[in-house]
Amino acid sequence: MKIIFSPSKGMKYRELNNLKTEKQPFFLEKTEVLVNAIQNISKEKLGETMKIKGSLLDETFIRYKTFWNLPEYKAIELYNGVSFSNLEPEKYSPESITYMLKYLIIFSALYGALSPDTLIHPYRLDMTIKIDNFQLYNYWKSSIEGLFTKEEIILNLASSEFSKILDRKIYHVIDIEFRQNYDGKLKNISTEAKKMRGQLLNYLIQHQITDLTILKTFSQNGYSLCNELSEENKIFFIKNQ
Repeated sequence: MKIIFSPSKGMKYRELNNLKTEKQPFFLEKTEVLVNAIQNISKEKLGETMKIKGSLLDETFIRYKTFWNLPEYKAIELYNGVSFSNLEPEKYSPESITYMLKYLIIFSALYGALSPDTLIHPYRLDMTIKIDNFQLYNYWKSSIEGLFTKEEIILNLASSEFSKILDRKIYHVIDIEFRQNYDGKLKNISTEAKKMRGQLLNYLIQHQITDLTILKTFSQNGYSLCNELSEENKIFFIKNQ
């Protein structure tokens, strides 16, 4: 089994005293090629490509120009978006840390895929962005898919932006969906879904769950399993409003 998770644009370092290991990126050479391509883009072009301006553009441009001189942090210590802010890694037991390192894969537009303890530099890059002639989905597809076997279950707690890189005809991907029920109408609230993906991952790690039957008992913040909508490769958790 593997669990896939999205990165976040938000980054803020927090040291975890219970995470002692560290790794180098799986695909460092491919990251180096991408960084070099971005470093050769003008500031104006970078802003147009990433659709950013002002201080955010200034920061992003300088980060890439000085990329290899920036400090390195473990991925799980650096990402702090909505999903990651709903993790509690500082509370993880040694058994939970072992589980997290064994099963969790964090996708990344710049690094391809990461273990939680992979050392990375702060960056900003989306999978949908085209850098020169790089189509990032095509660039990373074979490398990322090489991390998985056709036989293992892949729990999808990533956004569609990242999870669609896996070929569902080849890999056994199980999508986890969170919806809110408003008088019979199901709504997908993006921020709420991100929060709940983080809370479910936190639950899986804390309890070291590898059994789908136990996963389906997850119940937090008013969400619970919806058997009527769930299928073999898609599990729905619904919150009634």
